[in-house]
Formats: sequence, C-alpha cells, structure tokens
Amino acid sequence: MMTWKVLITKKCETEYLKLLDEGYISDAENDIIVDIIEAMEEYGPEVFSDYVSYDVKDHDLVRDKKWLKHKSCSFSKTGRLIYRYNEGKIEIAIVQITPDHDYS
Repeated sequence: MMTWKVLITKKCETEYLKLLDEGYISDAENDIIVDIIEAMEEYGPEVFSDYVSYDVKDHDLVRDKKWLKHKSCSFSKTGRLIYRYNEGKIEIAIVQITPDHDYS
C-alpha cells in the first residue's frame, strides 16, 4: 500500500495555529483533524473517510470556481478542512481549516 504525503500550506498552517491558540478549534476538534490527516496519509483521498471515527462528510466543492478541484470534509458541525490532491502525485495539500464553514 502506498503512503500519501499530506502537506499543509504555509498560509493554512499560520491560520490553523492562530485558531488553536485563540480557542476557535477545541482539543477534541483538533484530535479529529489529526485523525483525518493520519487517515489521508495511510489510505489516500478516495477512501480515508472510511477509517475516521467521525462522519467527515467528504465531498467535492463545486459551487464556487475558486474551489474547483478541491474537496471539503468536516471535523465538527461547522468546522471544515479544505484540501486538493493531484492524482498524478501521491500528495494531498490542505489549503484551509475553518471552524465556521467559511469558504472565503
């Protein structure tokens, strides 16, 4: 089985750490985010959601052209992790983590 490489963009990492520091993402939500990333690395973007204990509702983003070729999954009722992947590479890039379902 191949292992996927999950990258977090610099901008996303900065915003994510700020959200954690300011308490917008709880420890429990962060645990789910870590589980999602670990499942992505081990199983890839097509089936990782089968291996996460939380119902992540993984889906393609199709309404806004800005998010073409991106997917979203839930880490809480309103929290979303937005990512993209290139089928030609074994790489997933997390581009945004938002606690309030904000895709702007």
